[in-house]
Amino acid sequence: GLPISVGVARTKHLAKIASQVAKPDGLVVVSPERELEFLHDLPVELMWGVGPATKAKLTQQGILTIGQLAKTPGRSLERLLGPAAGEKLAALAWNRDPREIRTHHRARSAGAQSALGRKPADERIFRPTLLHLADRG
Repeated sequence: GLPISVGVARTKHLAKIASQVAKPDGLVVVSPERELEFLHDLPVELMWGVGPATKAKLTQQGILTIGQLAKTPGRSLERLLGPAAGEKLAALAWNRDPREIRTHHRARSAGAQSALGRKPADERIFRPTLLHLADRG
């Protein structure tokens, strides 16, 4: 089958990290009371916005885990990474994700169609086509 990894958490950032921890085929649920305990032991490269260049800068400063990043003074991070990245990563290290989670979405419709020709079709022809279209929609 197809491997599926799922992360469930209160914020998008933490849910994404939980899904990475769940790989290659698992489920990780992070309860609100365990968020920082879970997050702070993980390597910084799991964070949104930490690519190879940022990881290298953090590593040079001895910052290997998200917990170490969280304990680094904001001004130090801003000097190291720039004001925007430093502020963003400092907030995410404490699981402060400004992105909104929308829990109620309008249902989307699905559709499928097939042409049967100009003449009225015999039931032997349109019934299998109708069943196929119903399965696709």
